Amino acid sequence: RPKGKLFTAGPGTYKIPAFNDVPEQFNVSLLEDASNPFAVHSSKAVGEPPFFLGCSAFYALKDAVRAARGEKFHGDDKYFELRMP
Repeated sequence: RPKGKLFTAGPGTYKIPAFNDVPEQFNVSLLEDASNPFAVHSSKAVGEPPFFLGCSAFYALKDAVRAARGEKFHGDDKYFELRMP
């Protein structure tokens, strides 16, 4: 296994990368037909996207409720609280 230092031991220490976290010169090359014995069924790395996409369902529901309230109460689509689970 590759050796390195883990900087984020949990969500409390994770810092979202910013634009200045990318080096000025960033050269990448891909290996063709390289085996990866540590991958699970040829899986690739995933991070926040699956979790973040879940938010889209929440906000879609919130927008739908706001629209329905506007129709039922004749345009009254004021702020309402809809808590995330």
